[in-house]
Amino acid sequence: MNVTDRQKAYIQINEDAESVLSVIEEFAGVLPFDDKASPEVIKREFGLSKNAFKRAVGHLLKEGKIEIKDRRIYKK
Repeated sequence: MNVTDRQKAYIQINEDAESVLSVIEEFAGVLPFDDKASPEVIKREFGLSKNAFKRAVGHLLKEGKIEIKDRRIYKK
């Protein structure tokens, strides 16, 4: 049995995206890695699975709030 307090992915994505954005702000607007980081780094920094992180990053990219270049994520 898998018990979790997380919602379905399509519901959870907004909360995860805001969480990722706040961590990027803590890094002065530049995350020192991109969405290809190891699952361990993502779990440590965000408390998210790699899939949830990639969904959140994709959501933020579509909204125009971040950009990825030079293997880093930048807040716009």
